[in-house]
Amino acid sequence: RMHGLRIRALLGPLTLPQQPPSRSMPASGHSRVMTVGLAALLAATASVAASAAAAPRSPPRCATADLLAPRAVEAAASEPECPQSVLGDEASHLQFRGEVEGLSEGHLPPQWVPPRMPRLPQTRLPGCKLPKPDKPPLSSRRRPSRGCTDPIDLDFPIRPGRTSRFLQDFRSQSYTHLLTLPPDYNGTTPVRLQMHFHGWGARARQCGDPCFNLAPEVNFASIALQGIGPSRRASWNGSGTVASPDALGRPTCEPDARDYCYDDCGERCDGCWWTTCEDSVLQVYEVLEKLKNSLCLELKEIWATGCSNGGIFLHELARDPRIAPQLAGIAPIVGLPHRGFNFQPLFNMSYIGMFGNDDTVVPPLSNTEDSDVSVSTSALVLSGWFYQTSTSVRNNWGEALKCNTAAPFLTDEWSIGDQSDGLACTTFQCPNQSIDIVECRANVGHTCSRESQWVPIFEFMLAHPKLA
Repeated sequence: RMHGLRIRALLGPLTLPQQPPSRSMPASGHSRVMTVGLAALLAATASVAASAAAAPRSPPRCATADLLAPRAVEAAASEPECPQSVLGDEASHLQFRGEVEGLSEGHLPPQWVPPRMPRLPQTRLPGCKLPKPDKPPLSSRRRPSRGCTDPIDLDFPIRPGRTSRFLQDFRSQSYTHLLTLPPDYNGTTPVRLQMHFHGWGARARQCGDPCFNLAPEVNFASIALQGIGPSRRASWNGSGTVASPDALGRPTCEPDARDYCYDDCGERCDGCWWTTCEDSVLQVYEVLEKLKNSLCLELKEIWATGCSNGGIFLHELARDPRIAPQLAGIAPIVGLPHRGFNFQPLFNMSYIGMFGNDDTVVPPLSNTEDSDVSVSTSALVLSGWFYQTSTSVRNNWGEALKCNTAAPFLTDEWSIGDQSDGLACTTFQCPNQSIDIVECRANVGHTCSRESQWVPIFEFMLAHPKLA
């Protein structure tokens, strides 16, 4: 298959140590250590685009099925395909081999597929969602942060292409976040920002290669944030984690679920509260304000990604007036709101969610009498909690953005069609062509380390800047 552009590179392993999972309280979504390389993608894009005046790409697959079955990749193969438009000679695309070396647990897929070149205009065919027109280059839509012209000095050293410890005092405690800058960061040219939120009980370094190597190579500054809580129970408060019961009086967990109530919650817990009760959104707001005042950031391209509890928390960020207006979108991985906390975004923004058909911690598919609700059945941790299904979240966001939720269809954009793990994604036709709502499910469990998750996420983020 043609992926547009492949970059030959091999970066050394991360110097930051991985935190071992806790035996007594396994951290949600501990990833494999990914050591993946990208060369100078952004510098190459202009010359590649010039040489790729026209080239064929696999036609999109048309489908109107409302559900992604647990093994949807086989079903997708039988869907009718749109007629192919011949756009040029495939040889006009530059292709390079990617090299990956896996460390720690198991092995990784053999290639990292970097984001595609700008898409070429195509003729719209009935019943098919074709690629959107090229977006204007970054230089024509910039909204730089204060740090580009009048930066406030940080109280720690930063170096382009390196990871620095970003210290924050919050509610009488000190937190160490991890900030990584692109190799060519110069303090005057705006760069994108990725904020990443780890899983329950993990540390900021859980993000691994996507934050520390991949993000900076595609011109993202990346901040991996540290949550609040005691050792091995760091967490994020949002989307019902400490708000049980819901508005209908329903608890967010079963009666026999384990009680994880945090000391900072006092006596308010009802037995279903399982994260800090501190204001996690305020913690993020203070970090983001400091970053905007100190670094040269592109304010139209601020994204939030998160794993497990971190992914659950992203849905809270999307509805909170302190953060939501600043986001281009969110990308949760194996994280969904609790039952009764499926709220719509406060502002227009894009959404791509990655979920696992075999996930028993935050199941994306209904296993209850309510088709919009699932219950965790994990034998290891957090068993007995109720969640919204991934499709119910997708539909709720689609309704908020006036999309055609009655006719979802499969998509293979953003390298989705090139991935392993049986990845299958659905989206809608939305009136605002600059926004997409995408629900993806793969044949994986409760993990945040797969290439099939991160490749489409990075491509999606690059393709969806904030509208205003």
